[in-house]
Amino acid sequence: MHILYVASSTIPSRTANSIHVMKMCQAFCQLGHQVELCVPRYDNPSVPEPTGEIWEHYGIRGEFPIRWLSTTARYRGYDFAARAVRYAHRVRAELVYTRTLSAAVIAAMWGIPTIYEIHEPPRTAFNRLSYRLLMQGRGLRRLVVITQALKDLLAAKTAGKDVLVLPDGVDLERFEDMPAAAVSRQRLGLSDAPLTLGYAGHLYAGRGIELILELARRFPQFQFLIAGGNDQDIDRYRQQTRDDRIANVLFLGFIPNAKLPQYLAACEVLLMPYQRNVAASGGQDTMAWASPLKMFEYMATGRLIIASDLPVLREILSPANCVLCPPDCVDAWQQAIERAAALPEWREAIGAQARQDVTQYSWTRRAQRALAGIT
Repeated sequence: MHILYVASSTIPSRTANSIHVMKMCQAFCQLGHQVELCVPRYDNPSVPEPTGEIWEHYGIRGEFPIRWLSTTARYRGYDFAARAVRYAHRVRAELVYTRTLSAAVIAAMWGIPTIYEIHEPPRTAFNRLSYRLLMQGRGLRRLVVITQALKDLLAAKTAGKDVLVLPDGVDLERFEDMPAAAVSRQRLGLSDAPLTLGYAGHLYAGRGIELILELARRFPQFQFLIAGGNDQDIDRYRQQTRDDRIANVLFLGFIPNAKLPQYLAACEVLLMPYQRNVAASGGQDTMAWASPLKMFEYMATGRLIIASDLPVLREILSPANCVLCPPDCVDAWQQAIERAAALPEWREAIGAQARQDVTQYSWTRRAQRALAGIT
């Protein structure tokens, strides 16, 4: 099948949405489909060509065409959406797969077979109107949502449509034969410690970085690795650790997704301390319906995960494959870490179960399910 994936993501970038888009395109290719990705060109006056750096940045195996289409800020991306759908029509794409609502509406209204993947509910009156138009589009074949919570939230708007719940995914191959944590630390030139705990992701409000710093203060004998964040946030938290005399936190900065597995492997314990309200890159609260990419990557490492006990995370996590703690109770997190340090066989058994459970969430399996029955 000739699939045109239309995404508003900046490629390349550090955002989770750009990683998701690239991984899905890779998965469609691995299933034998002809895939082309259309993304907006915001600043570069000439259309760039894909380079090895892009594939390396995202850890992509194999390549697919990327077409950058021009867009103007004052049109808020609608010109890009129109150009992308016109291009789909010109090349006779058999399917438009998109996370961009405006592109989904135009493609579906033109009668082009369309799958719209939804990662958040509509926020404006115009978006709600766009949803109504999308539901009327004769080309709409399926809606894909990332969590059951989001499906429930959208139930009234999507009644009568084919709505499929597909959580995010993971490249399982990149997490095979993970070395022992101590071996990984040695290979990366990191200090050793009786226990190393890690966090990967942005440092936005609600991600639980303050909780991690408090845990580091309570466990000075252990090492805490934090991968990710922009320079401003990293500088702020580094200053906070200096002010609070916390010496056992290492801010690694941005780690390309392709290299992330080796840093996760350097930890015996991985932390996912989401708070009840979590900001995404655009500042909006997403915790009621989120499907974090890092959750699946954490699970694939086979390391013990300590995560916030939040309803949407329980769609994937359970006491069998991780330790769930109230997000606002530092003492509970402290007790979980004490148990992890004292009982290595227990933490390894929980981690092994997580690795087993995540096998059903590969990107290729996700892509296969997204296209099932679509002709």
